[in-house]
Formats: sequence, C-alpha cells, structure tokens
Amino acid sequence: MSEISTSSKDKILLAAIEEFGEHGYKHASTNNIVQRAGLSKGLIFHYFQNKEKLHFACMEYAIDVFNKFIKNENPCANADYFDRLLSFSISKLKFTHEHLLISRMFSDAYLLFGTGKMPHFANFFDNVTKQQWNMLVEGVDTSHFKQNIPIDMMLDYVHSALDTLAQKYIRKYITTNEVASIDQVELIKEVQVLVNFIKYGVYVEEL
Repeated sequence: MSEISTSSKDKILLAAIEEFGEHGYKHASTNNIVQRAGLSKGLIFHYFQNKEKLHFACMEYAIDVFNKFIKNENPCANADYFDRLLSFSISKLKFTHEHLLISRMFSDAYLLFGTGKMPHFANFFDNVTKQQWNMLVEGVDTSHFKQNIPIDMMLDYVHSALDTLAQKYIRKYITTNEVASIDQVELIKEVQVLVNFIKYGVYVEEL
C-alpha cells in the first residue's frame, strides 16, 4: 500500500473517530466523516466497504491507542492485586480525559452492544475483557488471600462490581458529553472504597 493511500486511510479513521465520538454510531454521518477528512466519499467504501466496518476499524484503532497508553502508564507494576486494580482504574480515568472522543465512541458501542444491537462486537469485547483480565492477574501476589477464598470467583466478582460502577459513570457523564463535570478525586475515592471493602474481606489479617 502506498504512503498516499495509507495517509488517506488514517485520515478517514481519525475523522470517523471524531464523528462517532461526538454523535454516536446511530447518528454519525459518512458525509460528515469525508468532510472532516477532506477526502471523497468513495474512499470510505474503498477501504471499509460500509459504515459498520468503518466503525469496527475505528474500535480496533481505539483499543490499540488504549493499550499503548496503558503500557506507558504501567499500572500493573505492583504485585498486590488491589493496588494494581486501583492504579489501573486511575489510568483508565486519565485515558478518558485525555482521549475523550475515543472514550465516548467506545462507550457508545459498549452500551449498544449491551442492548443486543451490535452482535458483531461479541468477540471484540470478549477479547478486550480477557486482555484486561490477564493484565490484572498476571504475576499477581496471591499469598495475602485467605485460604478458603476461591480466588478466580472473587476476582470475577471484583471486576463485575467495578464494571457496574464504570457503567454508571459512562451513562451519566461520557455519553452525555459532560465528562468535564466528573470529579476525579471523588470517583477515585469511590473506587478506592469499593476496592478496600473487598480487599479487607478477603485478605488475611496482619498480626
């Protein structure tokens, strides 16, 4: 592929992320996308065939940007699972503020998928979940857990609880373009309270 065509494809992706981020998938316009990119509409269909496949390509691009950001932040350096979880949550919040349109596009797709309107994203979100799960649990120190605690079940419960909290903020702020109204300090405190509530219920008490 030539440099010119690669550049055109990237322009379309970046313009599409802006459009999907600002208007959501349902209301995004391919006409607006080509206007943003300064390219002909035919190039969208040349590279991506249709709006749905363009959206999917944007989501793949978005998760790549997220993974590079998380790798640079390195929130999983600590071997303690709950310290790692808190750091990871803070890094995700930081990403949301620094990459708002990507975050809004991703959140919009996730909420639509949750209503059964985007079944083609099943494998995509499953892979994203598994990737983040592996990142959080790889090399984690399990020596502090009580012996009678089924660790896999507990970890699954923690992630589900945090996902519920995340969905609350997604619906309240990100999808309504009010992310600037999020009190980051208060949100981090809420995450910390939840993490500590579970942590001190499953860790062995220190003498």
